[in-house]
Amino acid sequence: MFSLLACRPVDPHPAAETFVFAVIGDRTDESWEPAWRKTFVDVEAQHPDLVLTVGDLADDALDPEDWALALEPAKGLSAPIEYVPGNHDILDEAGQTVFREKTGQAPYRSFDRGGVHFVVVDNSVAESWAELPEP
Repeated sequence: MFSLLACRPVDPHPAAETFVFAVIGDRTDESWEPAWRKTFVDVEAQHPDLVLTVGDLADDALDPEDWALALEPAKGLSAPIEYVPGNHDILDEAGQTVFREKTGQAPYRSFDRGGVHFVVVDNSVAESWAELPEP
């Protein structure tokens, strides 16, 4: 199952710039593939400034074909996309390598967009905060 959340801030100051982002999650299970593709079409129609995924893009973290299916719909987005790994995406160090190769992004990072600071924490291979790797 996956969900979609699009946020448009309500600003009482009309001159202030707004920042709109969409959150898309959990593509796993091929039966959801048509809905996954439609979600990206629906997101694009909202013209967000940023799109975030919240993980579980791949059913099999090491299967290149599964990654291709997961990432292909994002090619239609005009907004930048940030990929956040889920427990299906990274199972071990090999999965971290594939995630980096397929998304071009680190599994843990931070970035600023639209006056908002985002922090991505990958806890897929850590059992506690102490086990999280240094960025």
